[in-house]
Amino acid sequence: MNSIPAPDISSEAQSAFKQNHTKIIDTLVARLLSEPGQFDHLGDQAESVLRTGFEFTSSSLEACMRVNDASLLIDQLRWAKDRLPHDGIGMERMIKNLQVYSEVISEILPENYSSGIVELVQNMISIQQEIAKEN
Repeated sequence: MNSIPAPDISSEAQSAFKQNHTKIIDTLVARLLSEPGQFDHLGDQAESVLRTGFEFTSSSLEACMRVNDASLLIDQLRWAKDRLPHDGIGMERMIKNLQVYSEVISEILPENYSSGIVELVQNMISIQQEIAKEN
């Protein structure tokens, strides 16, 4: 059974994440779209698909941090395994996108706020890798 430890993120770090939500998403989407050819198959929808997906991911992270329970993230990752291929995004790409998300959070938030959030995203990546191996 997949599990992610309770995130235990300080209220200050949660506030910093929420205040920088738009900057994190904007930076992430721009960085992903700058990768040559990676999202060409999405055409004019590429930015919208990425932005919508990471708005959902960020909102889910915020909710999990607020209630100190990451189980919702596991449900989201399982759903993503079934849903994202319909958007032309495979599990390997999903994992790469989460890695870039983690990097952007580290760059935008001060280390004392980002470290726990980045650890939570890294836990998501580990679970996503496990889910990707399931039949």
